Amino acid sequence: LTLADVGEVKLGVYPNPAYNYLQVDVNKKVFTHFAVHSLNGQQLLQGELKNRIDIGNLSRGTYLLNLSGPNGSHSITFEKL
Repeated sequence: LTLADVGEVKLGVYPNPAYNYLQVDVNKKVFTHFAVHSLNGQQLLQGELKNRIDIGNLSRGTYLLNLSGPNGSHSITFEKL
């Protein structure tokens, strides 16, 4: 579980580590898109942010989840099992 206070925004990303999906809970609609990058910067996934991100096709390892929207962005690392 990763929780963050980003100003007045409450953000939760779980489970972490994860097998097939990441659940993203945000108390305000500030993030509209997501991107998943390897630690060497290669973008592997991207799309419109829904509550669940399918990571089932990723290999085991550590990744960076970037959430973005018109008012800014936030990044979180996660582990894929």
